[in-house]
Amino acid sequence: MGSYQQDENRLRQLQKGKDADWKAWHTEVKEAFQLFFLQHGRMDSEEAKALFHEAMVVFHRKVTAGTLQTPLKSTLKTYLIGIGKMLCRRKGKPVESALQEIPDIGEEPDVLAAIDVREQGEFIRNLLNRVGASCRKLLEMIYFDDASMKEVADELELATEGAARKRKFDCLKKMRSML
Repeated sequence: MGSYQQDENRLRQLQKGKDADWKAWHTEVKEAFQLFFLQHGRMDSEEAKALFHEAMVVFHRKVTAGTLQTPLKSTLKTYLIGIGKMLCRRKGKPVESALQEIPDIGEEPDVLAAIDVREQGEFIRNLLNRVGASCRKLLEMIYFDDASMKEVADELELATEGAARKRKFDCLKKMRSML
């Protein structure tokens, strides 16, 4: 046996083709795979789910055809994510390569929390795009750049800090009306 005994044992189980073993493997790796591609593949949750299923099909074919054999040179999860990366490259989608380790579910935030954060960010960007260029600039300076009201007033050529605060109030009111 190689240095990946647990994974080699899992591979032998999967090669037998029992549905229960495949379902357990699917459940075990799904969240980590999707989390990896949400964080490093610049894709949304639906794309990550679809990629996971494509990668599982390729993985299943390699295991059942006997292409993947022991001794292993990586964990099966790393191998599966490698398949996902190759599929992304074939589709022309970039994947950040600086990541050194694959996330473990026990240490990483829940996939659903990552999805929520990403969806909230997209929602806010959409609102900022709809609120208008001047409001967008003002709100980005205040909330993303941590600019003071004086800096905002100077940059936007407003008469006073009070005018900047009033404009912020009006912009937020406009955003709320869009909800």
